[in-house]
Amino acid sequence: MISSGDQIDAETGRALKLSLREGMAAEALATLTGGAFLIAFALDLGASNFIIGILAGIPAFMQLLQLPSVYLIERVRRRKLLYTAGALLGRSQWLLIALVPLFFTGRWGLILFLIGFTIRGVFLSVANLSMITILRDVVPENRIGEFFSRRTRYAAAVSVVLGLVAGYFVDWWGSAVPQHAVYAYSILFTLGFLCGLVSIWFMTRIPEPVMTPSGRPFLALIRTPFQDQDFRRLLAFLGSWSFAVNLAVPFFTVYMLKRIGLDLWFVIFLGVLSQLVSLVFMEKWGAIADKFSNKAVLRVCVPAFLLCLLAWTFTTMPDRYFLTVPLLVVIHIVLGFATAGTSFASGNIVLKLAPKGEATSYLAARTMVNSLAAGIAPVIGGTFADFFAVRKFALTISWHSPVRDLELQALSFSHWDFFFFLAFILGYVSLRFLVRVREVGEVDKSRVINEMMIAMRRDLKNFSSIGGLFSLFFLPLEAMRNTMRTPGEEGGAGQPDDKLP
Repeated sequence: MISSGDQIDAETGRALKLSLREGMAAEALATLTGGAFLIAFALDLGASNFIIGILAGIPAFMQLLQLPSVYLIERVRRRKLLYTAGALLGRSQWLLIALVPLFFTGRWGLILFLIGFTIRGVFLSVANLSMITILRDVVPENRIGEFFSRRTRYAAAVSVVLGLVAGYFVDWWGSAVPQHAVYAYSILFTLGFLCGLVSIWFMTRIPEPVMTPSGRPFLALIRTPFQDQDFRRLLAFLGSWSFAVNLAVPFFTVYMLKRIGLDLWFVIFLGVLSQLVSLVFMEKWGAIADKFSNKAVLRVCVPAFLLCLLAWTFTTMPDRYFLTVPLLVVIHIVLGFATAGTSFASGNIVLKLAPKGEATSYLAARTMVNSLAAGIAPVIGGTFADFFAVRKFALTISWHSPVRDLELQALSFSHWDFFFFLAFILGYVSLRFLVRVREVGEVDKSRVINEMMIAMRRDLKNFSSIGGLFSLFFLPLEAMRNTMRTPGEEGGAGQPDDKLP
């Protein structure tokens, strides 16, 4: 499928174009059925902190099923068929979940919601692994970083636009029909299911490369990633990092809605702001990873992410104060910058370390380790949420004089603040594991920082004019427009093109 040199033949170009469209449709499904909408729906059904932790852990635990999925893929060797079946059965659960508020309320509604959400995860574990391994074989080796950063960037563009529209719709519906406010989520979930069908349709049109026979027994295939010393070091970092992040991140929405008391529309806005920043930096991180290394990107973005975790503890002192909203805005901007690099580089480094033809077992190993950590962490958080709710740690600076007495609360930890601080400590520990990972072409992080600063100065110059600001505003729409072009539109139909679609 790949022509000689750096050029991409027409069939590969078409496959990459279809993959971009599939990613955008899948992101539409994820936006309408996940994030703040999913948490708010659960809270409306009466979910406790423990249930929120279970809800956050279910997708991760379901990914453990990728181990038998590897066996299934190796035996059947028809990945597109497995993807289609798993995606249809898994995404159809959103239709059932959408019907829950119409017929059930309270405890039974919550139970049925969790059951449907769990079944969805079971089938999607097979579908997702099948899809990723197909793309791993389709994308040219020297374009992995560029392509997947572009795919992620276009998906983020969809999430930004759709998230704002859906957030406005939920608020409008709650004001227009307050007695049936929860039905707004039923509408979103139904629309998400339809987007999921579109995603499946695009994926079925991508040619499936023939799987290279492994020539080894299944158990030997599974053991291979764990016998790779460099990959074991990478797994140690990914597992510890996943645990640290998921101890805190799943509760950001709960924290903003219940502790700070923000409106849902503003929570959605902060998420969109973070995605916009991530969208701007995604391509840059992809180019830097290809030029230097994924590890170098992680060594820049992981500390930035950790600072954001620590900053959450200062958003209340001990309650909402005049710096709460500005600090939340800054946190989400930096989170967008850091998430773009960490999510891209952590996934791409696995693909880079996986030998050609063995991506399935390496991806499954990564998923198993990440899933255990990401599944356990929020459950622990939800379990101890009520314990920490009645605990508090504070440091107060006092000034006493004959004229006046002054007290300033310099530090105040309560409830979720303990989790944010603990996640910061655990994330810092995970950096020790990252240092031990070896990647071909890795450089010192200072070179990456210099490269990013040059790119940022160039962008600031471009966006300093009115035209530049308009370009930034229309960036999500431009990304979607680009991927809607036909395969031959950029240089002649059926002609080799060395540019990614």
